[in-house]
Amino acid sequence: MEVAMSVRIKLVWTLLGVIIFAIAAVNSAAAGSYEEAIAAYERADYATAMRLLRPLAEQGNADAQDQLGLMYKWGYACRSTKRNQRSGTHRR
Repeated sequence: MEVAMSVRIKLVWTLLGVIIFAIAAVNSAAAGSYEEAIAAYERADYATAMRLLRPLAEQGNADAQDQLGLMYKWGYACRSTKRNQRSGTHRR
């Protein structure tokens, strides 16, 4: 009975370690995505920046939400069309 209990304890600790590792890997990947999004924004690749920022913002990343808000405010998040350029709603 004691042997079975020690095997269960080892299994629980192993699973806990795997879960912690998976969470750490996901968090580091998300951090890299934000940095990549900012790099895309700085080189004026707004479509890529939006594609990378949107999932982070939906997950609750405040920095990504702020950056998306600024992109919408300044018109970098919408397609440039002749109609909205004439109306002045599209800013550069």
